[in-house]
Parts: sequence; C-alpha cells; structure tokens
Amino acid sequence: MPITATGLGSGLDVESIVSQLVLADIGPAEQRLNRQEVNYQSQVSAYGSIKSALSEFKGSSDRAALLTNYTDMTVTASETGAVLVTATEEAEAARYSLLVNRLATQQSLASDGFETTSSVVGTGTLTITLGTTSSDGQEPPSYDFVPKSGVTEISVVIDESNNTLSGLRKAINDASNDLTASIINDGSGYKLVLTSANSGLGNTLNLVVDEGTGESSDNTDTSGLSAFSFRAADSLGRNLSEIRSAQDANFTVNGLEISSSSNTVTEAVSGLTIELVNTTSSEIEVEVTRNLVLAKAAVEQFVTNYNRLIGSLDSLSVYDAETQSASVLTGDSTIRTIQSNIRSIINTPISNVAGAFSSLSDLGITTQTADGTLTISGSALDDALAINPLDVANVFASLGRPTSTNLSYVSASEVTEPGEYAVSFNRTDTQATLAGGAFDNGGLNNKTISFDLTVSGTTQAVSFETGTGLSEEDIAASLTSQAEALFGSSVVTVSYDATVDGFEFTSVAAGSEASIAISSIADDASFFGLSNQTGTAGTTTIDARINNESATYDEETNQLTGALGSSVEGLVLKILGGATGELGTVKYAVGLGTKLSELLDGLLDTNGLLDARITGVQESISNISAQRLRLQETANSLESRYRSQFNGLETLISQLNATQSFITTAFENFVQPLSVNRR
Repeated sequence: MPITATGLGSGLDVESIVSQLVLADIGPAEQRLNRQEVNYQSQVSAYGSIKSALSEFKGSSDRAALLTNYTDMTVTASETGAVLVTATEEAEAARYSLLVNRLATQQSLASDGFETTSSVVGTGTLTITLGTTSSDGQEPPSYDFVPKSGVTEISVVIDESNNTLSGLRKAINDASNDLTASIINDGSGYKLVLTSANSGLGNTLNLVVDEGTGESSDNTDTSGLSAFSFRAADSLGRNLSEIRSAQDANFTVNGLEISSSSNTVTEAVSGLTIELVNTTSSEIEVEVTRNLVLAKAAVEQFVTNYNRLIGSLDSLSVYDAETQSASVLTGDSTIRTIQSNIRSIINTPISNVAGAFSSLSDLGITTQTADGTLTISGSALDDALAINPLDVANVFASLGRPTSTNLSYVSASEVTEPGEYAVSFNRTDTQATLAGGAFDNGGLNNKTISFDLTVSGTTQAVSFETGTGLSEEDIAASLTSQAEALFGSSVVTVSYDATVDGFEFTSVAAGSEASIAISSIADDASFFGLSNQTGTAGTTTIDARINNESATYDEETNQLTGALGSSVEGLVLKILGGATGELGTVKYAVGLGTKLSELLDGLLDTNGLLDARITGVQESISNISAQRLRLQETANSLESRYRSQFNGLETLISQLNATQSFITTAFENFVQPLSVNRR
C-alpha cells in the first residue's frame, strides 16, 4: 500500500517528496509539449483567419469581374404607367421620345347565346386559319384575307361524341394553341368566345364550316355548326360577332412611326425592349444611361478587401526586430507562397486586351512600396470608367472583344487560352425541287388539274383550268401565281424545262427545312406529267471555323462553339445579322479577377494548400496527445519506483526503530537491579 501520509518511521512527507521528484523528471518535457500545443493551436487559428480573409477577398474579386457591373444600363422615364423600357448591354446611352398612338389587340369573336353549355351545336368540320384581313372601305365592304405564312390551318371535327357547346370548346382548345375558346354567360345565354392567342392584324381568325353540303350553303345560314362560321374574306358567312378586332400597335420613337403586332417591341431600338402599356396624349421622354456606380463600388471594394488581406497576412507573419519577437506564422512558407502568387497576378498586365487598359495602374490603382497595399489615385478610375467601361472590365473580367459588328462574344471556359481568334462562317443552302414527268400538250386543252401541294410542311389545294391555246410557259406562270395566292407569299415557283419536256417546282426558301410534295392528285393531272410524289428536299451545309479549326454551329441561337480538345475549346461566339464569309476576329483576354478566382479556389479547396497545412498541424496536435500519454506512463512508472524505494526506506527505519526500542528497554532492565543492590 502506497504511503499517503507522514512516514510512520521517518516522519517524512513522502507524498510530497514523490510528487516533486516525478515533476522534476517529467516537468520539462510536459512544458515543452504544452508550448508546442499552444503554438500549433495558434497556427490552426491563424490559418483559419487566412481562409476567412481569402474568402472575403475572393468575393470582392468575383464581383469586380462581373461584366454587368460595367454594362448595366439605367432607364428613366418622364412618365410611368404608359411604357416600360428595359435596356441590355447592347443599348446606347441616349434620350428617346415615345408617343403611343394605339396598342396591339387580339381579335375576339362571340357566338349567339345558347340555353346551356350542353346545347347541341350540330356536326361537321370547322377549319380555322390565321391571317390578315383587309377591307376596301366601301359599303357594303369587300374583304380580302391572306393566310399567315408558315402556319398550318386547323381542322376541328365535330360529331355526335362532342356536338355540344362545351364539346366544341374542348375540341378547339385541344386542336390549337393559336386561339382560346371559352364559354361566357352574359345574361342572354351561354356564348362561345374565341380569342386569338396573339395580337396584331396578322393573327385575324378565319373560320369556315363544312357540314357536308358544301361551303357555299353551309356558311350562309346560322343553323347547326354554321352558326360558328366567320369567313374573313366574305361579308356572308360572318355568323360570329366580332367583339374586338385585331390591330397592330402604332407608336413613334423620336418622331419615326413604327407598327408592331405585339405590345412588346424588341426590334425598334437596338438593346431596348419597349413594353407598350397605355396610349399617350403627349411624348414620354426616356433616358438610357450607363450605371457606373456599381462598377466603381465593385473596384473600390476589391481594393479594400485586398488591403485587408495583405494586412492579415503581414500581421500573422511579421517579425519585430526591436523586440525580437516573431508572429505565429513568421517564416511560414505557406504565407510566402500566397503572398507571392497574389502579388504576381496583381502586378502583371493583362495580355491580349482589346481596350485601352491592361493593368491596375492604368486605372489609377497603385501599389504602396511601404506595405504592399493598393491605393486609388485621384479621379483616374472615374476617368477610365467614363472613357469606356468595357475597357475597365477587361482588366478584371475574362472578356472577348470582337473586331467587327458581325460577331458578339458569349462566353469562354477555364481552358480557353487568351489570344486573337479569326472566325469564318460559310453556309450553303439548296432549294427543294420536284420534277414532273413528260406531259401531253395536245391533251391538256380544257383540263382541270387539281392536287394538294405541300411546301415546307404547309398544304394547299391547287386547282387549275388549262383552257385552250396555253403555252407551257403560260401554265407554269399561272401555277406560280396561284401558289403565291394560296400560300400568302411566294413560297414556290413553277418552270417548264424543255429538255425533259416537263414542269419543275422549286421552293423559294432554301435549307434543310425546305421540302415539296404533291398528293391527292386528280386523274387529269396525268396529262400534266404529275403524280403523287415527294421532291428532293433542300439541304444546308455549314462550314464554321475558329482559328481555322472546325466549330459547332447552333442554328437556333446562331452560336459557334470551339470543339472539345481543340485549341479554341470553350470559346462561344454569336454570329449577328446572318453574316457569312470571313467575319473578323475576337480578342479574348483573361482578367485578373478570373485569375485570382482560380488561384483562390485552389487555396480554399478542401484539398487545397491551406487545408493541407491545417491537417498537418492537427496531426501534430494529435501526436502531442500521444506523447502526453507516453509521458504519463513514464510518470506513473517513476512514481511507482519512488514509492517502492520510500516504502523500503520506511521499512528499514521501522526495523531500526524497533531495534532501538528493544535495546533501550533491555538496557533499562539491566541497569535497575544494580541500583537496588547498592542500597
């Protein structure tokens, strides 16, 4: 049993002596471990502070690199509520005067009232066509209707399964997105209301009913399904009431009159979207200005956070020569690496810029030799922003600057190298053709030639009476004219080829979407050399190149993208205005904001330099804990040995004390009788 009190034999404070002996043995090592742990904990805290400062600086660097800071446009209007104008980066800073004379409207048609939504409406086929209606202004008026190009007519079949008012509504809505059918009870009955989905004169509705008896008789009465006819090209057969006519918007910009089928106008002024809300009695003044406040604030915040970062790095690594005291990270290679890499980016001019500025010093931002911080000198930044904001942006942002108006820069990736890239775009479109066989000229007199002609997905019924004495050229010209009238525009031409003694159809449009087909051909057309046949479709061949390397082309967006694995990988450009041939060049530069972001992303990554250093220090702290365990084991061993030695000492002293007591007693017993005998 260990001694826990004053030695019984020696009278020594053994507990205290043992503790002091153990402490004397392990104390220096324990103090060393404590100092190391405190230092390591301080390093972890310091690295955490560095990460925080780097993250804050990255945020400001990212914001400084945002192009919208430099291209953002502000629009102010002298009056609100009539027009809403928004601007893109393509807009020019300017003043505009707007006068809204008329808003674009959608046509609405209404039927007579029905008793219920389940009222029977008859059966037949309702054919709906969109187009433009015009009137001669006479009384009674004469109407002309031209179908909308590229829009297929809609056929709605009404039979005994859906021949109610609600069934007709559903059938129309299921068949088309170009109009909306609804049922409204205005107090006089349930009325079917048809509204064109889009505004403008070009979206006028034409509804023709076929109840199986022929159109001429079907649409002149108001019974059955004919009650829903609205023949736009005829004063007869307008059995639906026009409750609102279709019209184009009419407005002026700086005195120039403009018409639009929509109240949202994007093509009138480059870079501006004009939303017409109400008509105006006087001009509204609209001013478009470039908002440079955001740009200046972004640059100033960049400088502020950079200086804050430099201050943090210096305070954590500085050595005070006067006091000869070091900071927690004095001499740390991580600090030196971070400082060196950031300062290298800050002080290196941007290569391949297209603008006037390539460095911070061009913007009046200079480095102080005393402490390495940045300062903004005088009004240099304001002057630079006033000269050209995009030139300022080029210092911070990764930006492509085209040298011609044929191109615009869209984006680039981290693998895109700075440089000047030549762009070419060549497109070869062929027209669709259909060649008929040899025809019997002698047999064509007084023949009716009828067939369905489909051009690029739109079908129209062609019917032609040859008459007598017509030449092949006359027939070809007549067919061309009829096709133009049917399709509402020139979509196909017909010519006679004497070498093959036949007629050839050629689409006006060229490209892969162009096609021609003939179907439902009548017997008399065999004299004409025609049959049910599909012609040769048009083709599109694209040769798009960036720096003479093939690029992919997106027809919907008109964008070119550098191919993967090529020297122009990641570069995305847009072709403007349908330009072809050699389109000019694009200068692509990587701004310091992008460079800093890439550097900082690597530093802040979970597998980055700082986390690696923190992990290493934490491993050292864990190692100290292991050393403490081993030191404690040593202390326990020493304590056991010292206690064992003192126990042995106490045993010996106890034995000596016992011996002393025995001798003393024996001596006392030996001396006492002698004293008695002398008496």
